[in-house]
Amino acid sequence: MSTNERVKKSKPEEMKKQRILMLHGYRQSEMAFRERSGGLRKALKSQCEFIFCEAPHLVPKSVTEKVDNEEATNSDERGWWFSADDDSYNALDVTECDKGFEKSLDYLNETFRQHEPIDGILGFSQGGCLAGIL
Repeated sequence: MSTNERVKKSKPEEMKKQRILMLHGYRQSEMAFRERSGGLRKALKSQCEFIFCEAPHLVPKSVTEKVDNEEATNSDERGWWFSADDDSYNALDVTECDKGFEKSLDYLNETFRQHEPIDGILGFSQGGCLAGIL
């Protein structure tokens, strides 16, 4: 066996990047989670491909929120499901309500089909709960 053949055999084969599904938290968006996970993505860019999803449900503007101007809206805040019929979510609620959960599962099933194979899931807050369920 020549030296070149030994070098070729001793080099590890190039590994396929792992595909990680990224699930943001309640009152976040895909873009916000992408920005906040920049350090992780940079550290793992040679090993992982990150697939960001955005929850299908807009979080309604709370009546109690004070807004200084028209631009300060919650238009990009989203959730994976609501824990009350008034389209709110509280992680501490003990409830039978999971309003919008089925729609989120349908959306994620389609995401899995489009991006298969998915090797892992990373979620934050409500997205972390959803990752555990999946």
